[in-house]
Amino acid sequence: MPSKLIAPLTYEGEGSCNRSVFEQWLSDKPIPELKSGQIVILDNGNASENRKN
Repeated sequence: MPSKLIAPLTYEGEGSCNRSVFEQWLSDKPIPELKSGQIVILDNGNASENRKN
């Protein structure tokens, strides 16, 4: 079975994505889609903040 992205999270709004926003997304999107043996990978990398001097 090929891999697929089932629940990307893009946040647009006032402030930043906080715990409440993240937990709501988690319970609404990926958790209902997960099947036994599947995994969730979370990445909070700062690639977009890499500034060259």
